[in-house]
Amino acid sequence: MYKGQRKQAQKYHQEEFRIPFVIYKKGERISQTGYGYKLNKIAKGLGLVYAPSAKDRDILGDRLTSTSFTLIMPQQNGLLISSDTLIKIDEPRLISDGFFDVIEVLPDIQNGRYMKLLVNRTKQGNKFEVVEDE
Repeated sequence: MYKGQRKQAQKYHQEEFRIPFVIYKKGERISQTGYGYKLNKIAKGLGLVYAPSAKDRDILGDRLTSTSFTLIMPQQNGLLISSDTLIKIDEPRLISDGFFDVIEVLPDIQNGRYMKLLVNRTKQGNKFEVVEDE
């Protein structure tokens, strides 16, 4: 298979990745009574965001809301994404941009160069303090 055929066979194309996102890891709590956390930036990039498909809706189940999205991002070696990870999506074209909880991380079976994340808008979006890079 030559390079042109391989590019045509890919499920996603690079020009589709237009939505900026930043991945944060929850750090220490801001207050003892609240749910606020300090956030440490671990990665950023461009992704593909769309409404969950029927298969994704089955996984989300009762957590499915109008603020649930599927995020496709390029695979990054050494990056561990779990339910403690938050994703900030800054896109005014989306109905609700802001901080999102990671509900499920699914590897892309057909093309291992991408990762599929099911995300839902977090309920505590205004209680985060972002730690700036040094």
